[in-house]
Amino acid sequence: MEQVDTFLSSEEQRIRDLFYDQELAEAVLVSSQRPELEDAALKNRMITAKLSWQPRSHDPNLRKWLHRIKLPTLLIWGAHDRLFPQDYAFVYQQLITGSKAVVLAECGHLPHIEKGDEFAAELERFVDGMRIAA
Repeated sequence: MEQVDTFLSSEEQRIRDLFYDQELAEAVLVSSQRPELEDAALKNRMITAKLSWQPRSHDPNLRKWLHRIKLPTLLIWGAHDRLFPQDYAFVYQQLITGSKAVVLAECGHLPHIEKGDEFAAELERFVDGMRIAA
């Protein structure tokens, strides 16, 4: 699936790619452009590279492991996630028995930030459903 290669993007583009709402991206950009945050940003970038450089956030063996998840699993995805497009949610849902995928409209890679109220409501419904089933 086509996705953004964050290692080829500028810091500004990486932040913009996280969000559907570009006004929110702009606010994050403004708040992140502080000299005291530069070291943390660099360290975050280095650890991201260390953990996912090759083969670019893809584990060819993941498919054979996901079926082992036996706990209730909720996948909340942004409809406009550029890093991992929403089709990933449905593939994971097929591979994780009994999982549920929810796609939030007008949302990017960070649904808990961009659509916090909807994210919390979906999570609450999921947990309530588990309580009823127990």
